[in-house]
Amino acid sequence: MSRAYARVVRKTPAPGPVLGAVRGIRFGAAFAPRVHPQVGAAGVVILRLLIAGVPLCLA
Repeated sequence: MSRAYARVVRKTPAPGPVLGAVRGIRFGAAFAPRVHPQVGAAGVVILRLLIAGVPLCLA
């Protein structure tokens, strides 16, 4: 295994947090129609990003 390949593999994020973030985006998409009237479009975007970012921050 070359050093360059090992460096890339080491910097690649673990699949668990990435899949958790994808799940968070999907959850946010399901949640968005219910909260859109209260928080508006920008609020929905922020909520979806926060929900998706939690698994990535916990990793």
